[in-house]
Amino acid sequence: MILLLACVDPTLMDSGSLAVEPLALDGVEYTLEWTPRETLENDLGWSVELTEAHLSDWSVALVPCDLPSKGHGEEVDDSTLIGPFESSMTGSWLLGAVDFDAGWYCQVHVLAAAEEETLRVAGRATREGLSIPFEASTDRAYGALYDLGAVQQQADPLTLASLTLTRDVGTMFHGIDFGSEEDLAWAILHNLYDRQEVGLRLSVHDHAHP
Repeated sequence: MILLLACVDPTLMDSGSLAVEPLALDGVEYTLEWTPRETLENDLGWSVELTEAHLSDWSVALVPCDLPSKGHGEEVDDSTLIGPFESSMTGSWLLGAVDFDAGWYCQVHVLAAAEEETLRVAGRATREGLSIPFEASTDRAYGALYDLGAVQQQADPLTLASLTLTRDVGTMFHGIDFGSEEDLAWAILHNLYDRQEVGLRLSVHDHAHP
């Protein structure tokens, strides 16, 4: 299988020399969680009411430690889970699980891209009596890399990684001035992926009892 991996933020893409402790893994379970917010207000004082919110992730994959390109290339790792995975930016979504031959991993790569729309949002932003309706959508890809890190001592070479991607709806509009923002969809994608957090739990991988 061939898949072009796309990343856009060089600070996330190129970490130079290995800075995290490698993890020996032979299985991974991916979960996406959205942090709910009763009210939305960004750091510029805009209160936001959403009437539509949709995001589609295309793939998620572990990145071997020995890749000099840090996840960029054509070869797809066996840990890759391909969607699209569509969510309404609420709740918890189990994306799926993958078993593979044991290898050393240091990062996870998440790619947003859909055949039609990657992102679609609509609503109204209000500040100091000014109310602005907005709609934003894009079919552009957006990818990012995140370090896994070592969270505990590995006691067994057969290790399952339970990996949770957490996105906070409350910060998806940070830094956006609705009165002058020229590319709202791209700014939202940047916020969602730049602020995404990765949680990791390791356990012994019993292949006979998944």
